[in-house]
Amino acid sequence: MELPASPKRCLAIAMLRAVGIIQKDTARYTRCANQTVVDVEKWLREQDYHSVARICDDQSIKKMVATEAIYWGLEEEVLVRLDRLTQDDILRHYRTDYIKQRGSKDTNLVSQKRLATHYQRLCKLVEEFSNRLRIPELPRLHLLTLESGTPIPHSLSDMFGPVIMTYGDNEAVRLDVEGEFLWDYLKEHLIAEFPEFSENLGDWKKGIAIIAKRCHDIIKTIADGLAEKRWDAAEFGLSQDSKDYGPGVYCNLLTVSIYQCVVDNYLPQFRRTRDSRGLLLLDMEGPWGQRSVVRGGSPLLDQVEQFCHDMVGDEAIKKKVRQTLSLVKNNLEPLQESIKRKLQLVLERGTFKGSCQICSDLAS
Repeated sequence: MELPASPKRCLAIAMLRAVGIIQKDTARYTRCANQTVVDVEKWLREQDYHSVARICDDQSIKKMVATEAIYWGLEEEVLVRLDRLTQDDILRHYRTDYIKQRGSKDTNLVSQKRLATHYQRLCKLVEEFSNRLRIPELPRLHLLTLESGTPIPHSLSDMFGPVIMTYGDNEAVRLDVEGEFLWDYLKEHLIAEFPEFSENLGDWKKGIAIIAKRCHDIIKTIADGLAEKRWDAAEFGLSQDSKDYGPGVYCNLLTVSIYQCVVDNYLPQFRRTRDSRGLLLLDMEGPWGQRSVVRGGSPLLDQVEQFCHDMVGDEAIKKKVRQTLSLVKNNLEPLQESIKRKLQLVLERGTFKGSCQICSDLAS
């Protein structure tokens, strides 16, 4: 069977699929048709084992990551997974004859060493999973929209790092570690050790989706209330020398500021200053510090200040915040700690109960 594409493209497709990238995205990143991805994967599974092994040697993989993958527009965590990828990972992903070709009749000592290496990799994934298992900070959820795959950051530093989790259009939460090659194998071990693992993780993710939805509803209520006022909008950060500089409300900034006060149960304070153009600025002080939210005359500032007090004091919004905080404290935090304790037991022991397909292959 001939190669369906160039060796480099075949390797690129094999690498992306081995780290969990779906076929459609793999085709986009490698700039080929979806059918090409299908044909390449068929070739990888059915072609002579040694022919497949030749195009995905470790040196070629490293070179691909260093010289080409960095320009594909991949997320940082995908690049990290590609950087860890080895020839064995690709062959194990595609070849049912992997163990046989590698020498299934090795001595017990060699099998034990390989199993120990497998356990080390699983432990590394357990540690990463435990670190990812964190409830998002409510004040930062203003960044959430209902777009599929929207990042939910936990803190400012996380905003500029790998995506921690995504909140899709079906209100489903997915941790980034679930895309790791070893994730399904790890789940087999964790379920063998803790039969309730899948149910507990599912309940935790449902709880995260609920608080994300509630926070979105709160900020939408504030945004809708602001839109009803029909105040002129002003561009934040515009130079006072600009011809477009004039009175108006920083709508997005005001919405976020009110939201953060609401979820932190913070009563905002206000201060007025005047800019070089003679317009008054309304500075709003909240849990984040102080920021200007509107510029204009006294009547406009009075109305905006009253709107802030109305939103922060709105009983329906405050009730939703209390319900959300109660869910976090009484349900999600205990559940999260329970899962983390179980994961810590596995890390301390360093071995795993039950067996996965890789364990079975290594033991055969």
